[in-house]
Amino acid sequence: MNFSKILVAIEGPPLAYKVMDVVYGLYKTFKSKIYIIHCIDIPYSLTGIDVGVVPEELEKMELKKTNKMLDDVIGKYDFDLKDIEKIIVKGAPEEEVINVAEEKQADLMIVGTHSRKGISKFFLGSVKEKIVQKANKPILIVPIDS
Repeated sequence: MNFSKILVAIEGPPLAYKVMDVVYGLYKTFKSKIYIIHCIDIPYSLTGIDVGVVPEELEKMELKKTNKMLDDVIGKYDFDLKDIEKIIVKGAPEEEVINVAEEKQADLMIVGTHSRKGISKFFLGSVKEKIVQKANKPILIVPIDS
């Protein structure tokens, strides 16, 4: 199987580097186009917390922070920048990752996961589990706790 288009869901450093180590190896092997996606899900209206900024300002701050984070992660590897596309989307990660994988016709999806148990797995591991359940493409799950 040839993985010419790979979609990678990134949460953020330092754990993103463990996922990107795997991605970089596949990139070099298959000469793949890499789509790096990060989902912004700001439940501002649900927090009930006055953070001192309006939602649009909060979103701009989050987009700027996310762009820098993705640039930093990508910059640690020797990618040809024409082979990398950053994708920042708003919404529920379990839906947006699937949507973008379909849109980009990705051959492989890569996500990192923690080895959580009990209640923390229920709340924190459910996004990856939903992605796995909804995906109709191969998924590589990278453990990032070691």
